[in-house]
Amino acid sequence: MVSNKEKTLPSLPFFNKPSNESNSDSKFMTRFSEKFPKTAEFFKKNKKPIIVSLIIFFIIILVIIIVAAVGGFSNGDSQDTGKPGINMSGKGDGTFYNPSVGTGSCGWQNDDSEFVAALNAPQYGKFSDPADSPICGKCIKITGPKGSVKVKLVDKCPVCKRGDIDMSPAAFKKIAELDEGRVPITWEGC
Repeated sequence: MVSNKEKTLPSLPFFNKPSNESNSDSKFMTRFSEKFPKTAEFFKKNKKPIIVSLIIFFIIILVIIIVAAVGGFSNGDSQDTGKPGINMSGKGDGTFYNPSVGTGSCGWQNDDSEFVAALNAPQYGKFSDPADSPICGKCIKITGPKGSVKVKLVDKCPVCKRGDIDMSPAAFKKIAELDEGRVPITWEGC
């Protein structure tokens, strides 16, 4: 049997509480004030500035986390060295060219100061549109006499033989001196 009395929702503990009823917050503050009277007095006097400072602090932390997550923090030396995923390697000659002269086979205009390279024609592959090559934008790590460098593949080197890589001057300087012109290299996908 249903009662004709009007049903009401139970009240939440935060609302409609008589002011003389003690709650856990006031018990906490009382205990805190007893144990740390100077600190409690400081908090009472400076409640708003402390809350504002904490809010600003958490906003700054949130902004740092967001910027770091999208890659916003980088040193001046970092460059786009392409995407991983190329399952190739080679051994041949490393040379350099000026990618700033024109648009590469992948359809991008690059600068001589970028870490970019052109893959030899046999490994680049034949495509009706060279920009359709799956190597476009992929990363390879090239090792030469002076060291190693990661580069992004952006072009095809039509005169290079299998295993050869033609690099931007900036990339070539990481593995050899420019006046050497042609050096032995090994390379592999990043």
